[in-house]
Amino acid sequence: MPVRSPLEYCSAVWTPHYNNAVYRLESIQRRFVRYALRSLPWRNPQQLPPYEDRCQLMHLDSLQLRRDLARALTASDVLTDRIDCPSLREKINVTTPARQLRHTPIVQIPFRRTNYSANGAVVGLKRAFNKVSTVFDVSLSRDVLKSKFLSVLRRLY
Repeated sequence: MPVRSPLEYCSAVWTPHYNNAVYRLESIQRRFVRYALRSLPWRNPQQLPPYEDRCQLMHLDSLQLRRDLARALTASDVLTDRIDCPSLREKINVTTPARQLRHTPIVQIPFRRTNYSANGAVVGLKRAFNKVSTVFDVSLSRDVLKSKFLSVLRRLY
């Protein structure tokens, strides 16, 4: 059974926001990377290179990066009407800044009192989209947007 499919199922809507849950999900990929690279001739198998370096050897991105990419792409699909969902479109408020600053978020995220509502599905879509909003362009295809979003997210992580 493929492992990545269940790990990324509905990741655009659901993603953990507590560090212990993120670490537990990431530990599945950590174990896989350790298993997949077991045949490489390490000098000292007890002191392997860091997890990020091992992932780069296999051309893998972290699961957190992949979840943020899925969320940002979902938000861009809603904004460009690739996903036809008027109720979701109403919840994603696009702002036009009065003046250009270094990084003015495109999507407005209102203040939330509780941790539950501050990390909900729509707020998560907005937050992930704001991370990559500097390269967002309505005229770009989804594949080009995905590669641009991925490059921005790789710099952040």
